Amino acid sequence: DSLADLRGKQVVLLLAGGNIDPMVLSRLIESGLAADGRLCRFKATISDRPGGLAALATILAECGASVHDVVHERIFAGPDVTAVQVICTIETRDREHARDVARELSAGGIVTSDWQPGG
Repeated sequence: DSLADLRGKQVVLLLAGGNIDPMVLSRLIESGLAADGRLCRFKATISDRPGGLAALATILAECGASVHDVVHERIFAGPDVTAVQVICTIETRDREHARDVARELSAGGIVTSDWQPGG
């Protein structure tokens, strides 16, 4: 057993990024971005007609927010069949930028809710 050779000796354990699972590292980075207000998630109700998603994307682009993920939720969006709920994850500069994005979406007629974090 090679550990017996270490008994009574001072041992240093080297921790480096090379031995961390890439998926765990990705989750840590994204959790840090969310905690810092740079990765935000919200729900939005948009038109389910051609151009509804484009209108949302245009406002996000004009605000300088980067789209990380969009999930369409038609089944549980409610009784209005002309609307769809989307769950958006965006990357922003900080919490203030996220609040600016929320204001611009509202000014553009897009109703949002459940901002995480802030907004």
